Amino acid sequence: MSRSRLSVAALAALVVSYLALTVWWLTQDGRVPDFDSGTHMLLSLQYRDAFGDGRLLEWFTASNTYAPLAHLFGAAATALLGIAPASYVLAQNVVFVPLLALGCFGAGRIVGGTATGLLAAAFALGTPMVVSAFHGYLLDAPEAALVAVSVWMLLASRRLELPWWALGAGVAAGLAAMTKQTAPFFVVGIVAVVLARGGWRNTRGMLALAAGAAIVAGPWYLYHLPQQWALSGSVTTGATPLWYGDVPFPARLSPADFAWYLWSSINAQLYLPFFLLALAGAVGALVAFVRRPSPDDLAPELLGGLAAGAVLSVAVAYNDPRYSLPTLVYVAVLAAWGTQRLPRGWPRKLAGGTIVAFALVNVATTSFGWGGEVRVSLPGAPGDPIHSRELTIASDTGYVLGAPEAGGDVAKILERAREDGARAWSYDALAAQERFFNGGGLVVLGRGAGLPAPNAGQLSLLGPDDVFLSRRTIAQGDPEPCSVLPDGSGLYVTRGPELVPPAYATNLYCPLRSPRTYAGPLAGKALPEPTAQEARDRRALRRALEAARRDGRREVVFEDTLAIGPTFGGTAGLRELAESAGLELLVGDPAQAGEDAFVVLRRPIVPDSPEPCVRLTDGHGVWFRGPGTRGPLEYADDLYCPTRTPKVYAGKYAGGA
Repeated sequence: MSRSRLSVAALAALVVSYLALTVWWLTQDGRVPDFDSGTHMLLSLQYRDAFGDGRLLEWFTASNTYAPLAHLFGAAATALLGIAPASYVLAQNVVFVPLLALGCFGAGRIVGGTATGLLAAAFALGTPMVVSAFHGYLLDAPEAALVAVSVWMLLASRRLELPWWALGAGVAAGLAAMTKQTAPFFVVGIVAVVLARGGWRNTRGMLALAAGAAIVAGPWYLYHLPQQWALSGSVTTGATPLWYGDVPFPARLSPADFAWYLWSSINAQLYLPFFLLALAGAVGALVAFVRRPSPDDLAPELLGGLAAGAVLSVAVAYNDPRYSLPTLVYVAVLAAWGTQRLPRGWPRKLAGGTIVAFALVNVATTSFGWGGEVRVSLPGAPGDPIHSRELTIASDTGYVLGAPEAGGDVAKILERAREDGARAWSYDALAAQERFFNGGGLVVLGRGAGLPAPNAGQLSLLGPDDVFLSRRTIAQGDPEPCSVLPDGSGLYVTRGPELVPPAYATNLYCPLRSPRTYAGPLAGKALPEPTAQEARDRRALRRALEAARRDGRREVVFEDTLAIGPTFGGTAGLRELAESAGLELLVGDPAQAGEDAFVVLRRPIVPDSPEPCVRLTDGHGVWFRGPGTRGPLEYADDLYCPTRTPKVYAGKYAGGA
């Protein structure tokens, strides 16, 4: 077999092995999809539903925050394989794992030969964040894959001398931009260097490159130009947000901002061994070019693309280690090329073997949870989430997703509830704020079980066979939960619309065991008398409800979260509150209610929260909204409070994406 065929066979074996590992991982993991994966799965469901209704251009016309390409693959996958997290992840991997490997292999082979290409592909697929990202449903790895293909084709065009390769590079760049709007950040640098090094003379190649990108991405961006312009302004010139809720990010483009991404590369994206290999490769390429400049040396293209991508990533107001991942093609090729610059024999073999060895270590630790965490702390390490002034050598946690976990069997619970007669369901939105217990992920699992997505006030629609899910810390005296979630909290399920704290519930339900229905240890007993603080909260809410009645409101929907805790006396207590204020509890779908109805929600008060109508003594707030509305409160434009002026107001980001 020729050397070329051997290299193709080796690359194919690498990809097939990676996909086989993905399939195994998906069969073992049963968690609720994490926040971001759940969001993207819901967008895919939106397109799937639109196609089923005959709205074939929904993907083009819908004003979503994200470009639609990756979500279309998810929509197609669920149509073929059914609605389940594994369908989305498998579709993403089948398409983008080969593209990432091919792009890095192709770019590496052009720069430094076949061995460089194979090592670059192994580096890319063995990067810890890539291993983790391909276990979820995120946009960053697909974006990185398409950027890699664009870079490969751009290098193959010989500085735009070959128009067909230039056209391919433009098409790949356009597809990357249709995956995530930041994709141009990671292509503009190499294009600029290519033009500066002679590409500007190749008019046909320039036109082909521009035409490829414009034809693929231009129509969508032109159609959404006002929204994308506003979005670009908010992410690049907006106020620097808080980091993990309470710590401000560094000032944009400050030394601390660049240091943030440096530490995140070492501790989240690459880990120290790959970081050092990439650094050595980049320095070696730069030194070699400075000492002996040559038109055939492609170091400036790689370094220019990497530098532009790194700087432009930092320009975004919100920092995230994933945001610079599309620089991976440059990092992987420079690292691999650096090993092949060493003298032939054992130095080159040892360096190349190091890439392969650490790629295998990263895959094993992230996918199987082997080995624990190996990290060195430097003096003055603050212990922040990106481990500033620390050096991660290996870790079994992964970025978001590590080893597979059972995750509480939520999908199985909902599926069996559907078999037991459930036709609707809801969940405690206040407690659904954890990485692996969140609204988006729960809705996806519910749809997969054949249950409709819950709406605000879904409690009013629950029948005797329908179910409600709540998550809470398991305390002494609590009944046995139906399952335990990854954070150690208990998942409690009840049947029917009556809600009280689990210890007092008579309608607890768990389809995973026999008997399926059971009661809490205090079932049938009256809820405890409210504390002085809880009594004040009840009076404050009653006054607001009475004001709404005087304001002409007639019907009210209480979101289920208010019924779970003891503050408002469960479902019966809320019913009493409504009656005492002269309001009727809305029965039926809140989205069909008239203008005199409103929904009552309870949420934590956070820095971006709009002013609540009622401030509770436990740090939460109560807001009134129009019926049938969804989305975070800070984006709401229909907030209502009858006890102050103006009565109707909006959240801080109302009208934004």
